[in-house]
Amino acid sequence: MSVWRASIVFLAVALLVGCEAPETPIAEPSPSTSPLQSPLPTSTPIPEFTAPTPQPDTGVVLGMVAVEDMDEPMAGVKVFLGEPIGSDSDAPFFGLEPSSAPGATTDEFGRFVIPSVAPGEYVILLWNPVNSVMAREPGSEEPLLLSVVAGETTDVGMLSEPRP
Repeated sequence: MSVWRASIVFLAVALLVGCEAPETPIAEPSPSTSPLQSPLPTSTPIPEFTAPTPQPDTGVVLGMVAVEDMDEPMAGVKVFLGEPIGSDSDAPFFGLEPSSAPGATTDEFGRFVIPSVAPGEYVILLWNPVNSVMAREPGSEEPLLLSVVAGETTDVGMLSEPRP
């Protein structure tokens, strides 16, 4: 081994041996905290939510949108209701004019509320700058069809959107 290589190896070993990580203090659990609970901060809990009361002649649609397979809320996703206008053997067709369709944008917790929805049958379209997808029945490839009834709230639960 050349003197040059031996010098580099020596310096590398000396640096590794001489460099110790600073001691990081470990948070001690308080008497009211279980040792199984992490002292690290957790995500912000989702605050309570009160849905608006539907009017006698319209309904309310609400739910949440999360990233598929991660249950991570998707903020800023536009949620539209499209009206089914027919189907072929593979999929339904629906009409959607974003400027006039009932819709809402998800909040920081992935929640959305669409008030004042005319009674009828709808499909849900999740629309973001990267893509748009029709909401599917959980665990299925079938489109999620919903019926809005006057004077009632329809909670569609957690909808998943593919990872962008």
